[in-house]
Amino acid sequence: MKKNFKIVLAVMILATAFMFSCSKDEDEPIPEYAGTWESAYTDYGYYTTTGKVDMKSVLELSAGNFTMIEKEKVGDSFVDIEGLKGSLSVKNAIMTTKITQYASDEDMEDESYVLTWYKDGSTEFVFYQALLEAFGGSLTSEWAYTLDGDNLTLVIDEETMIYTRIK
Repeated sequence: MKKNFKIVLAVMILATAFMFSCSKDEDEPIPEYAGTWESAYTDYGYYTTTGKVDMKSVLELSAGNFTMIEKEKVGDSFVDIEGLKGSLSVKNAIMTTKITQYASDEDMEDESYVLTWYKDGSTEFVFYQALLEAFGGSLTSEWAYTLDGDNLTLVIDEETMIYTRIK
């Protein structure tokens, strides 16, 4: 009888701990910056010998992660050409990011526009990191941010990026 009591008690303790851990997550507020954001201006892009190529950036932010996808205009639509994923922490008005994955369209000539993701430690990621560092960048960076309604302004490496909430 004592053996059954111990089993029942153990199950009750585990169930109670599980319920409290679940309700704790539900009670945590969603950060104000969480959501999907799109670059809000149209002069973002680059020039080639045939003219200007329009680009935009889509940024997904959550309590602990970010995803940034760079898109290029092809015909009447925008296609994915490059991406970053990583961790995100926020203190005061500073977002600290650490890139943990890099993506690129491996064969832009085939016009499939499918991103291939590479995790930290892969040969492709190490190459991306070396290239980033060669130009003075780092996998970890700080983004100063301000929110004004559905507008998010980020200052990344002295460049100001303005985003509008789309989700």
